[in-house]
Amino acid sequence: MIALWHEGSLGDLLLSRLAIAALTERGPAVLLARSEVRKVYVSTGLVAQSFSAETPPSGLRPKKVYFFARSEAPRDYLQRIFPKAFLQRLPTLPEEPRHVALFQLAMAGGCLKRAGRALRLAPRDFRREPRFLLVHPGSGGRRKCYPPERLLQALQGFSVLPVRVILGPAEEDLAPLFREFPVCQSRTLAQALQALSQAQAYLGNDSGLTHLAAALGVPVLALFGPTDPRLWAPFGGPVRVLYPFEHLTPQRLTLELKKFINTIPRWAAPRPKACGQPEVEPWEADSSDSEGPWGADTLSPEKRPKVEAKGPRPGPPRRFAELHLLGVEVVAVEEGEPR
Repeated sequence: MIALWHEGSLGDLLLSRLAIAALTERGPAVLLARSEVRKVYVSTGLVAQSFSAETPPSGLRPKKVYFFARSEAPRDYLQRIFPKAFLQRLPTLPEEPRHVALFQLAMAGGCLKRAGRALRLAPRDFRREPRFLLVHPGSGGRRKCYPPERLLQALQGFSVLPVRVILGPAEEDLAPLFREFPVCQSRTLAQALQALSQAQAYLGNDSGLTHLAAALGVPVLALFGPTDPRLWAPFGGPVRVLYPFEHLTPQRLTLELKKFINTIPRWAAPRPKACGQPEVEPWEADSSDSEGPWGADTLSPEKRPKVEAKGPRPGPPRRFAELHLLGVEVVAVEEGEPR
């Protein structure tokens, strides 16, 4: 038996799922993590058991422990808990700009074809009954949030779907601002799963809840500002990232929301390349042919959805092409674009 120890929060743990899938091919695994989303790993069958990283069971005796961490700092702590286990660190952050999920997958010695079973991580009992656009205006840090007042203005101009706002403990103070829309709480994993099961689409910032929505297969329109989607973009279901949001007007966001909703049914599931097959290099990808998140590198041009719409153009091929491997599309929002 092997143990997987993860120091990260909700979003960080979800970003590691491809590497975790690769490691579990080596034998039954136990996941030790502080995020409650560890339970989803068990319910999907990706790991056999999960426990809190802060209070691991005393009887756990793994032969090997892989720990996901930015440094070697947790090694002494883990050595005391598992004195007979061999410890191996998996770095969580690349030294050069690269998506952390693909970086960690490479560090785990895996490949996307085999680990692709973890692209989506929906519990067996998760059943989608789409009803509304679910909007999360918060994040772990306020600097990563699109200004709530501008978000409200964009939602007031959106009428394609009913809107529901979801608030976690960190942004419950925003409830009065969004009082014209139904508001639900996300204080527990169960509450988050319940709300996301009814979402036809999801709009949010770079947050743990956004990563959860994408992992569950909910179509996600993500707003990224100071954080780089090359490293941190959510993935799983259809994902489109608007970046950077500091140049995004409420009018443009309303337009992008409508375009996003209209193109969701046309996207296809990803088909990762076989292990050992070279991946697409950034300079080989053609951003002009990247209409659909979900396998833009595997669908032939004649089969890809063609959407005639005005708005921001996809970013430069060299910058975002690797994200196509995860089925993510980035739309660059440029300063001075027409409102």
